[in-house]
Amino acid sequence: MWNFIYNPQIGFLNAFLSLFTDKKVDIAWLGFTQHTIWMLLPPTIWAGIGFYMILMIAAIVNIPASYYEAANIDGAGQWSQFRNITMPLIWEQIQVSIINIVITTLNGSFVIVQLMTNGGQPDNTTQVMGSYLYRMAFQQYHFGYGAAIGVLILVLSLITTLVLQRILRHQTIEMH
Repeated sequence: MWNFIYNPQIGFLNAFLSLFTDKKVDIAWLGFTQHTIWMLLPPTIWAGIGFYMILMIAAIVNIPASYYEAANIDGAGQWSQFRNITMPLIWEQIQVSIINIVITTLNGSFVIVQLMTNGGQPDNTTQVMGSYLYRMAFQQYHFGYGAAIGVLILVLSLITTLVLQRILRHQTIEMH
């Protein structure tokens, strides 16, 4: 879908932009070395947002309505209820989401880079650790080098997870 949106000849984005100009727009969105990595941001967000939405909705739905009713009786407004009830009770899901997003970013959303830019094109400007690992190990057959990159990704992910858990530590609030 995103390859179609970004297609320079028949893509939706160029067609949409052409509505606002007198001539046809034919920008190669994935062809500019300065912009290609930024053009991968919308598909990456699109690919992951559903998971995080379901995670947050499930957490919010599990908060007992009696908490909000008690807050209403006490005169708490919407913002106060969100800050004092919703956020503390879904904090663990927020923490998991942040850690997962950072680890996915470290890995570089390998699948999207691989599918949309043929593994780092143009001129390797979209090369991320995951696609570099794939290129070294499975295209150039440097398996030891690829394994070392994999270990580096693992170590960076582990260190990042531990640091984020320390930073995002919050007193756990349990529902009764």
